[in-house]
Parts: sequence; C-alpha cells; structure tokens
Amino acid sequence: MFGKKKGDGSVTPAGRAPGRSGVSGLFGGVALLIVALVAFAVLNPVYTVESGEVVVLSTFGRYDPEPRLPGLHFRIPLVQKAHFLDVRLQTLNFRGREDAPDGDGILNHPGIQVLDAKNLPITLDLSLQFTPHATEAAGLLERYGRNYADRLIVPLVREVVRDVVGGYQSEQIANQRGEIGRALEVKLVEALKPYPFTMENVALREIGLPAVVQKKIEEVQLAKQEEQRLAMVEQQAHKDRKSTRLNSSHLVLSR
Repeated sequence: MFGKKKGDGSVTPAGRAPGRSGVSGLFGGVALLIVALVAFAVLNPVYTVESGEVVVLSTFGRYDPEPRLPGLHFRIPLVQKAHFLDVRLQTLNFRGREDAPDGDGILNHPGIQVLDAKNLPITLDLSLQFTPHATEAAGLLERYGRNYADRLIVPLVREVVRDVVGGYQSEQIANQRGEIGRALEVKLVEALKPYPFTMENVALREIGLPAVVQKKIEEVQLAKQEEQRLAMVEQQAHKDRKSTRLNSSHLVLSR
C-alpha cells in the first residue's frame, strides 16, 4: 500500500535527462575562461620594452631603481605600474616667436630673448642635442617627471644664454657670433654635467638684433662697400694714368 503506483508520473533521480550536468559544467568552464581572458587583458601584466627606451616600475608609487631594458617583461597588476622613458637622442630647439608642436624626440620652444650689456633686447635661436642616461631613469622620473626637459634643461639653457650674451653689446654680437657659439657650448656642457644627460651638440642658429642696431650695422656695411668701391675706382684710375704715361713715353721714343 506504500509502494509507488505504476505510471503515476513521478521521476526518480535516476530518471533525469542524461548529460545535462556535463553541458552545464562545459558552459561554466567556458565562462570562467572568458572571464580570465578579460581580466588578463584589462590587468595587462605583460609589457614589451622597445629599443631606444627603458621602463621604470613603480610599486605602490615607489620607483624601482633598476630600469627594465628592451624585451618582454611582467608586472604585478594593480600593484606595479610601468613608466616608459625615451632614452634616444633628444633635440631641443629654441626658435621663432611661438611654441611649435613637438615631434618624435624633438622638443620645440620659442627663441630665447635676453638683454645685452646696454639692455637692448636680443633673440637667439639655437638647438642642442642630448641623450638621457638609461641607468639613471628612475632618479630622473622621481625628481623631474616625464617632462624633465621643461623642468630642468630649458631653465638651465635660458640662464646660460643670459649669462653669456649679457656680457656683449649688440654691435659686437654680429661680428663675434662664432665666439658666442663656442662659449654657449662650453657653458651648457658644464651646466648639465651634474645631471643624467650627455650633451651631444650645441648650434647657434640665428641672432635677432634690435631694429636700430640692425639698421646701424647695415649702414656701416654700406659705407664699407662704398669705400671699397671708391678704392677700386681709384686703383683703376691709377692704372689708367700709368698706362697713359707709358703710351706717351713709347710715342716720344718712336719719334
């Protein structure tokens, strides 16, 4: 009387559809794999350092003093952050009146305006090339950040230019450009020596003099040209007079 009646519609555990638990497990495994791949992509523990750059890892904001060189590297997600730094040759230009866009390894700034010994305004266009020291990348980032050129090098260059050019008068600068260029190079190499850079080249491109000085220089040049022209005319006249005397002498002797 307590037995199950045949055909009453009840289903025992052994009567479930076969393979349902296996399919659920398969879907669960695929979902777990997708979640793992998404987490890997988002957290991105793998990074590549290209030639010409280094990476400084920071752990909870503290920089690792040992830079990572070109190759494949790993970091701890959410704990470590990779800071990339270009250690190739960098070119710093000072030219024109407006700030131009920067390029790959090229930093552009307006020309440097200084006062000469008479407090007359002068504009200098120059370029310098330097290479950051890869081994000291961590200290460079810690002290000055990624825009170390604007915070460190640009102020040093402006200060050196003021010190060198400020000792000259505008009238002298046009004739002593080579001397000024050499002085700038020596001073800039010395100024950057305590910092993690190697100065490669310094080139003085152009010197913009005040209009009144430029006009005076042009007047002096025109006067020199006129003096040279008159000297040539006088020299030619002297030759002509000498030639005339020689011809007269030949005529007298022929008679």
